Amino acid sequence: MVVQKKKRLPAHKGCAGRLIVTDGYVPRFYLNAFHSGSWGSEGNFSLTNCIEDTEDVINLLFSDASLRVDREKVFLWGQSMGGFVALHLFADKKNLAGGVLSMPYDFGFMAERAEEDARLEAAIKAVLDSGMGWLTGADTGALYRESRRYGSFASLAERVLDVPL
Repeated sequence: MVVQKKKRLPAHKGCAGRLIVTDGYVPRFYLNAFHSGSWGSEGNFSLTNCIEDTEDVINLLFSDASLRVDREKVFLWGQSMGGFVALHLFADKKNLAGGVLSMPYDFGFMAERAEEDARLEAAIKAVLDSGMGWLTGADTGALYRESRRYGSFASLAERVLDVPL
């Protein structure tokens, strides 16, 4: 029998989510976080806030003794934009055991390609613009500039060579 208890995460800069703790089966913890400014969470949406929100949740897992987290067994999984977030955290945080990048979206690579192709830049901005209705405090121009500032995944390669992905 699997016992599940849900624990609400403390709101931090608007990041909301829930933590499901199970006894007896893997995963011991499953975390579903909604980044600032998305899915009804407070705060403003930005790529930087997504990275910081996820880092804050990881720090919570490590600092809350009642969760009894084995620090050597914390893995991070990110899909699409979450893969972008996860890869940046792997590059900067060495306390993660490893992770999975599922179809990570390389915002920086696309922004770099768009510098050479005005039609691609317009297409990227149109896609970003179509999502603004779901994101609080974000605008197309700011997200596009932020994408360019982060650079492509290739720029992170040397910093993640030792991370099991």
